Amino acid sequence: MSDLKRLEQEMIARRPWTAAEPESIWHITGHFPKNKGSFIDCLAFALPHYVTGGPVLFKMIGAMDELIDPEWITHGRELILVEVSDPTQAYYEADQKIIDQAKADGA
Repeated sequence: MSDLKRLEQEMIARRPWTAAEPESIWHITGHFPKNKGSFIDCLAFALPHYVTGGPVLFKMIGAMDELIDPEWITHGRELILVEVSDPTQAYYEADQKIIDQAKADGA
C-alpha cells in the first residue's frame, strides 16, 4: 500500500464524515468558517453527488439552507434509520449490512 493511500485511510478513520456516502445521515458538531458561529448536535445528511458535482457536502435536516463543508465538522457519527416495529431491520436496504455486522459482532 502506498504512503498516500495509508495516510488517506488514517484521515478517514479519524474523520469518517469526509468520505460520507451520499444520502447518509450524520450527527455533527463543528464551526462555521471565519468565526461565524458553531453548530452543535445537529442532524445532517450527505447530499448526493449529482447535486454537489462530486464533493462531500452536508445539509442540515430541518434547518438553514447553508451547506456544510466536511472541514467545518469537528465531531460526527453516522446514524441509520430502522423500522420501529423491528429495530433489526434497516429502513434503507444499503444500511442493513451495518446492522447485520453489529449482530455478528455481538452488539
